[in-house]
Amino acid sequence: RVADPYQAEIIASSIERESGLDAVSWLETNAEILNLLNTQRVLVNLFYLLIYGIAGFGIANTLITIVAQRTREIGILKAMGASQKSIMALFLFQSVILGTIGLMLGIILGYIAIILLQSYTIEVPQEMYFGLQTLPLEVEPFNFVYAAFFAFIINIISGIYPARKAAKLDPVKAIESA
Repeated sequence: RVADPYQAEIIASSIERESGLDAVSWLETNAEILNLLNTQRVLVNLFYLLIYGIAGFGIANTLITIVAQRTREIGILKAMGASQKSIMALFLFQSVILGTIGLMLGIILGYIAIILLQSYTIEVPQEMYFGLQTLPLEVEPFNFVYAAFFAFIINIISGIYPARKAAKLDPVKAIESA
């Protein structure tokens, strides 16, 4: 055993030099599995990116609908002297409020789902998973923080376009269109 398993290549090389024997590190022996794990990590991250992208479009769609429904009110606000900046801030604030509510609901429902999943054991073939009898499910608090942070950022980014659209409405056309 070694203190740092990632020093195995260096240790294997020194054993080969000193003894003349063929030494193979665990990294070399398990290269295929390590490559598969790396590929899996990349695919999981792509999956997360896809989920965040879909969520972003959903948020933007909701906010665009809100802007379309409130076109007349936006026109009246602008006719009364509201600046583009204040209209944009108003809709970005609405985006933040909706995002915060969605974030809290998502965290609560996600936590409940994880608790429910942990109560079930998923059996796996032992020969395929190195002696594991059940599929391990570990909950790391950082994953909640990570998901919440990116969901909130996506929410704000998704709110920019509808907020700008609302801010740039012509007051006369906005009032007449409703």
